[in-house]
Amino acid sequence: MRNTLSTEAVDGATAGQPVPPAEAWPTVRPVTPPARSGEMLHARPRLGAAPARPGPLVASLCPSKQGQAQTESNVLELLLILAVVVYLVSKLDAHHLEQTTSRFGPSLAPGSAPPRPEPRPALRLAIEGTQRPYFRSNKFMKGFGVNPQLVQDIRVYSRLGALDVFPATVVALLHDLYLRGGAVGTEVMELLFHGRALKEGEAVYFALLDGKPEPRVVAFVDKLRTA
Repeated sequence: MRNTLSTEAVDGATAGQPVPPAEAWPTVRPVTPPARSGEMLHARPRLGAAPARPGPLVASLCPSKQGQAQTESNVLELLLILAVVVYLVSKLDAHHLEQTTSRFGPSLAPGSAPPRPEPRPALRLAIEGTQRPYFRSNKFMKGFGVNPQLVQDIRVYSRLGALDVFPATVVALLHDLYLRGGAVGTEVMELLFHGRALKEGEAVYFALLDGKPEPRVVAFVDKLRTA
């Protein structure tokens, strides 16, 4: 190109036209062809350049991923709340069942027989100076207001003499039963307050009766009975 321009300049000078200086000559630069579309999309960023912003397609995908993550977080929170509620309800039901069982006793399964009550220990009297007789029947106690079916034990004192010769345990028990209403019959009253002596063929009976709220003892004087 420079050779061509120089020739034209010489020809012009030859023709009598002024020749411009060399600095004023136009500089011809090579033209770089435009990059192809594929190269523009996959062009690597220059070192130290600011990161490129996401394109429209990437920007349109981000909100859907955020919404999906938010939905999963909400589902997890609901599951945790449901688990806590179930745990609390099970605790309350167990506590209520324990209270009901302690108040009304254990519930019976359908078709199961009710539990048998535990047998009560046999009640026995222990009175110093008395013996335990053996009777074929105790129906004679009905005459002193005693139900024979409630009798648990019987003790008998049959030594002759007045109250002052009785054992101290027997005397103390007779006075205590009198105060409690457990000494019945005129013969016992005469022994305690009128100096009556226990005659031959007689005995003082102490009968232990089962009852509610607690057992009680009844004393009376009757003829001595043997088996």
